[in-house]
Amino acid sequence: YALCWDRGTRPAITVDLGQPRACGAFRIQLGAGWPWWNALEGEVKDGVDVSTSVDGREYCSRGSFELNLRRKDIPANHFVPDDEAVRAHLYERILPAPVEARYVRFEITPARTLTVSEVEVLDFIRYEPFDLRVALP
Repeated sequence: YALCWDRGTRPAITVDLGQPRACGAFRIQLGAGWPWWNALEGEVKDGVDVSTSVDGREYCSRGSFELNLRRKDIPANHFVPDDEAVRAHLYERILPAPVEARYVRFEITPARTLTVSEVEVLDFIRYEPFDLRVALP
C-alpha cells in the first residue's frame, strides 16, 4: 500500500526515531504516480526535501533528493524493466557526514499525482566498487 497526493498539496512525513541517533542517509520510495514520468529521461518534476531536528521544533535542511537518475546511479545488480524506464524508485540522499537527529521530515512537492510507500532513515549507505569480469566457460 502507499499514500497518495495530488499536485497542489504539500505533504510532510515526519519520522520520530524515539531518541537522537546518527543519521547519514535517507530514502523515499516514490511510486509511479500519474503521469508515469521516466526518471532516466529526466521527466520527474516532483520535489522532496529532507530536514532533521533534535527537538521536533527547529528543523535543519539536509537537502533535496535528486529524482532524475542517470544510468551510473543505478547499481549493476539492480533490475530495470524491459522498457528501461524507471517510473518508481527508492531514491536516496546520502550526507557527507552523519548528523544527530531524533526527528526526520520528508517534505514533498508533488507536480502530479504520486504515491509514497516507504521512507527510511539510515546511519549510512556505503557503495564500494567491484569488478564485473565476465568469465567465459
